[in-house]
Amino acid sequence: MVQIQNGRIHYNWRRQTGADYPLFSGVKPEFLRHLESFKEFLAEEDLGELAANQWELTYVNQIPKGELWESVGEWGNILRPLSLVDMASVELESLDAAWHFVIPPVEGRIHVEVSRRPGDGGSETDSLLMKLTARGPVSDRDPIAGLDLGRQHLDNTFWNLTTEAAHQHWGATNANS
Repeated sequence: MVQIQNGRIHYNWRRQTGADYPLFSGVKPEFLRHLESFKEFLAEEDLGELAANQWELTYVNQIPKGELWESVGEWGNILRPLSLVDMASVELESLDAAWHFVIPPVEGRIHVEVSRRPGDGGSETDSLLMKLTARGPVSDRDPIAGLDLGRQHLDNTFWNLTTEAAHQHWGATNANS
């Protein structure tokens, strides 16, 4: 889905039921075609040139209850930082967490948010929601390069924050899987 707002262009995609997840490498050319089409529209309508100043890439991962976890206290089966905490005397009921990282030397930032997404009480079950966002300034040399930089760092961050057991469950073999 393409969304055009004042100051923003969004290109959203998600896995369709029964299909493989569309990888960034396949989605990026589609986005670039839409972007070029939008630039042509701006020129044809004499609306000026697109002046990008920031790039952003966000991955939203929903890991449903029953897939690697039954209670919030078992999120340590998925997230490395939580697997290091021993909470034997209490049961974790809820968790909202945020991590913020700099892409050196300040080429951008990574923001990670983890929370519980309650199900609807019917067909939709509770999920661990893990949202990763990479954002940074547009380079004069290549305004699209930030997307590749962001994807690389999002993949590595997701890999480093998730456990080996989760990687095995998903069949992931390295940070770029």
